Amino acid sequence: MNKGLMAALGCLGAIVLFGVIIAVSLIGRYNGYVTASKAVDGQWAQVENQLKRRFDLIPNLNKVADKFTKQERAIYDKIIEGRKAYSNALTTDGKVQAASQFSSDLSRLMVIVEKNPELKSDGILRDFMTSLEGTENRIAVERMRYNEMVTSYNTRIAKFPDKFIAGAFGFKEKQLFQISGAEAENIQVEFDKE
Repeated sequence: MNKGLMAALGCLGAIVLFGVIIAVSLIGRYNGYVTASKAVDGQWAQVENQLKRRFDLIPNLNKVADKFTKQERAIYDKIIEGRKAYSNALTTDGKVQAASQFSSDLSRLMVIVEKNPELKSDGILRDFMTSLEGTENRIAVERMRYNEMVTSYNTRIAKFPDKFIAGAFGFKEKQLFQISGAEAENIQVEFDKE
C-alpha cells in the first residue's frame, strides 16, 4: 500500500477514535445527569408523600375548629388556604414555597394550642397534634434527604466542564427545600378572645 494512503487512514482512524471517546464521555456524563436528576425527583416524591400525610390530617382539625378564637380561626383559615395553594402549585418550586408557608402557619397554630389549656385538653386536637408531630419529623428527614440530593446534583452540574455540558443538554439547577424566614423565627402569640 501507498505510504500516503496509510498515513491518511491512520489519521482518519485517530480522528474516529477520538470522536468515539468524546461521544462515549458525553453519553456517560448525560446519563449521569439524568440519573442524578431522577434521583432528586424521586426524593421529592418522598417529600410529597409526607406532605400529603400532613395535609390529610387537616380534616381532623375541622372537628375542633368551632372552638377557635378569632385569631386561631384566622390561622386555621390560612392553613386551609395553604393546603389549596399546595394542591394548585404546578412546579416543584411552587410546591416548595406553598409547603413552607403552610409549615409556618401550622407552627403558629401549634404554639397557640400549646399555650391554650382548653384547646390542649381536647382529645381530637391532642390526637391531631401527636400525629402532626410524627409527620413533621418524617417531613424533616425527607426534606434533609431531598436537600442532600439537590446539593449533590447542583454541585455536579456547576463543576467544570459539566457546567457547559449540562447546560448544553438543558439541565438546570434545582431549588432546595428551605424553610421560610417566618418559619425560622420564634413565634409570638397574642390571644385576643372574642
